[in-house]
Amino acid sequence: MQTVLRSDPPDPADVPATGWAGAIVTVVTGKVMGEIIRSIFDGGIVQDEAHIAIDGHGRPLADVTIQTDDAQALCELSAVAAFVANELAALK
Repeated sequence: MQTVLRSDPPDPADVPATGWAGAIVTVVTGKVMGEIIRSIFDGGIVQDEAHIAIDGHGRPLADVTIQTDDAQALCELSAVAAFVANELAALK
């Protein structure tokens, strides 16, 4: 089962000079969670990036090598990664 949460970011014109960052899409499948984080910087510059984590690992996957014998966690990882990749591509 996959749970998807969406949040509307503020309009870049309404963001204070200090900027804003937050999750605009979160997907959870089993022990795996993925998010698209939108950052809005001074001047209205928008940047989107993906973060994926497996429960029990304290850092995003970009920073770690995952070693597991949990086949289900790997299936969940692939489902979340594919979902986040499609969402990120749609934002471009």
